[in-house]
Amino acid sequence: MLLKLKRFSEGVWFDYPEGGKFKIRAITPKHFLEFREKSKKGKQIIKNTADEDQIVDNYDDALMSWLIFDYALAEWSDLEVEGASNEEEIKEAVFNDRPLRDWIMERASQVFKTEEKAVEGELKNSETSLGG
Repeated sequence: MLLKLKRFSEGVWFDYPEGGKFKIRAITPKHFLEFREKSKKGKQIIKNTADEDQIVDNYDDALMSWLIFDYALAEWSDLEVEGASNEEEIKEAVFNDRPLRDWIMERASQVFKTEEKAVEGELKNSETSLGG
């Protein structure tokens, strides 16, 4: 059975209450793991609960936050950013605006939950239709 998971990467347009329109994509668990892997810095030694040394992966949290945001914000329109002369500078300015960044990430979560429910519904319907 093939599911149309493409919908998770298409994005949905939202109007920001303070101005601008943003096309926002869902961050799936697969995306999260991919971005986590890309933000890996190496290994570090920590003390575990038994007070023993344990080697674990070390991640660049700032890079991971940027990778997630960069993917989630697919497009924008009706947005003016003072001092920004290209798309990368605009996206960086949006990222640095914490209320706007938080709003975008909330919408990314909303898109994921909506699409996840739709996929679950399709699976449920296909299972019952397969049974006759």
